[in-house]
Amino acid sequence: MIARFPEYELYVTSALCVLALFGMGTTLTGHAFRGVAARPRCLVLILVSQLIVGPMIAVGLSELLYLPPGIAVGLLLVTALPGGLFSNIFTLYAKGSIALSVSATAVCTMASMVTTTIVLEAWGGHHFPDDFQMPAWQLVYDICVSLLLPLIVGMSLRRHAPNRAMKLGRWAVRTATALLVFYIVASVQTGRINLSAYAFPIHLSIVLLVTIQSYACNFLSWIFRLTVLERVTSQIEVVIRNIHLGLLLNASLFPFASEGSDHIGTGVLFVLLYYGAASIVGGFAIVGVRRFDLYRLGDRHPGPPPSELRDW
Repeated sequence: MIARFPEYELYVTSALCVLALFGMGTTLTGHAFRGVAARPRCLVLILVSQLIVGPMIAVGLSELLYLPPGIAVGLLLVTALPGGLFSNIFTLYAKGSIALSVSATAVCTMASMVTTTIVLEAWGGHHFPDDFQMPAWQLVYDICVSLLLPLIVGMSLRRHAPNRAMKLGRWAVRTATALLVFYIVASVQTGRINLSAYAFPIHLSIVLLVTIQSYACNFLSWIFRLTVLERVTSQIEVVIRNIHLGLLLNASLFPFASEGSDHIGTGVLFVLLYYGAASIVGGFAIVGVRRFDLYRLGDRHPGPPPSELRDW
């Protein structure tokens, strides 16, 4: 079964995205989007980070550390991805604005139909093989079917059957997590991931991408005059990305059996999984700093409000 993994890799990544986004949709209501409309500066900051600041950092690291094409494209793809379900969970435990986090994730996911293609073509086109054609419409189709549609279905179920939506949403997220573990194991077994094949500068570039994005977001938050809650929320949204979507796009753009692009796809896959792990560590660091600041100010509550935990 695992030996034939390249044949059904795209189906696994599609299922990952569908389940994860359906689970996210079951936590969404229309009130969250109205919060973004009332104070759009946080959303603008996230989009600026996604379209301009993040790719600039990725390109700078690629040039500075002389990274191979697959790693360079992987860094770019990561910066083009919207936030994911984990960003909402980390925002919850950092006592940030969970409504803003969820709505920003949803809006940026919808915008990714356009922004992902723009970032890859504008910043990374020279890394692709000469005969490579960016399948822009295929990317739009993948995002619509695997992200937006399950998100809308989850929101609709939440509206009409909230109790059932919560139960199904939890099981969807758990199943997506199990599929992600299977994906990693299968990728290692089939040779898609080989940690020893990548030199220290490649590992360093991914850690630096997480770190620099976090500090850059803090600086932009000061320029945009965001509140503390908005700053923490934006920082988490910028650092923690939707790796599920990245896996789907990588499987679609650079299939394992595709000649000429396989070396790029292998590098992109390594970056996606490594960044996913590094960003989780970064998320814990942000939560830790935030909770320490709250502790110094006298907020000794050990966790998020029970009313918010019910959705998770």
